[in-house]
Amino acid sequence: MFYVYVWYAGDVPFYVGKGKGSRAYSKNKNIFFKRKLKKCEECGIQVNVRIEYANLTETEAFIIEKKLIRKYGRRNNGSGILTNLTDGGEGISGMSHTASTKNIISSKAFGRKASNKTRDKMSRSRREYFEHNVVSETTRKLLSENIKGQNNPMSILNDQLVYKILDLLVEGKTNKEIEVVTGVKHYIISDIRYGKKWKHLYNTHEIKNIKLPKVTGHANYDMDFMLSVIEEIIGNKISKKKISEKYNLRYNLIIQIGLKITWKTAWNLYEYRNDYRKPNSGETPE
Repeated sequence: MFYVYVWYAGDVPFYVGKGKGSRAYSKNKNIFFKRKLKKCEECGIQVNVRIEYANLTETEAFIIEKKLIRKYGRRNNGSGILTNLTDGGEGISGMSHTASTKNIISSKAFGRKASNKTRDKMSRSRREYFEHNVVSETTRKLLSENIKGQNNPMSILNDQLVYKILDLLVEGKTNKEIEVVTGVKHYIISDIRYGKKWKHLYNTHEIKNIKLPKVTGHANYDMDFMLSVIEEIIGNKISKKKISEKYNLRYNLIIQIGLKITWKTAWNLYEYRNDYRKPNSGETPE
């Protein structure tokens, strides 16, 4: 049940509102209302609040509130005596700051920062809230297990596909190459590569103990093409000029590749695969 109430300074109304429960007696209203209370206190004027209409529906309360505000008028638009900022009813109809007021509010807010004391108070308040309102660590772990990996209704992958991606990563495949094979977007593969997602599988896979090369592909050349050029340079079976002609690359670029100035991702992958194939490294990826 709703009601309409009026605050009086002596016998003169200065605020009209609609509410229920103890809303009428709250003094936490707009700044003009608070200034009026302070002024009345300083001048010794008695202030009181009266429930003028009770047992109303919310719609009825809105209608009566608007009628009373219209009857007495609002001070902020120069038509009356009330400290209300709006015409009443739902929303904030009738409230409009002047251009000068907007500029003042903007200038005061611009560049304003909370003091260290205020920040500490806010931080302490948040910590206390989470300590008393957030679920326990045990419950969080239980919830996490219930929606982990492929059990998550939002998951687009399953355990088997993720293990396949991890195996391809161990082989030294780039994110783009794995995307072609699996159909999984390269940025998701990147998160799996660095253990940002599917951590429970990442941590149980051999990939956890292997230092993977940072390979992301190349904008201009296919990775297999780049590796072939590097192998030609390493093999030193033909001159760099002939390598340039064979692969239709500039001679200066061949020099830069040989010095590892460019194609660093390809060099990284080449050296990784070369180390992986050594006898003490176990079986080869193939």
